[in-house]
Amino acid sequence: MQPGMSVSYVARRAGISPSQLFAWKRRMLEGGHAAVQADEDVVGASQVRELEKRVRSRAHARQEDHGGR
Repeated sequence: MQPGMSVSYVARRAGISPSQLFAWKRRMLEGGHAAVQADEDVVGASQVRELEKRVRSRAHARQEDHGGR
């Protein structure tokens, strides 16, 4: 992303394909930079789905404990 640098040159220097570098650049522009700056652990989508399932289950159980309210 520096002036005068080409994606192909940077990719060759790093030993990766230009398409991979383009993909990483796109992800950074789509919000990845903010995620990196947040310094949070990266969690897989499957873990997120499992946690969401547990939260829904607990919320449902609480509703039943309170008479469905």
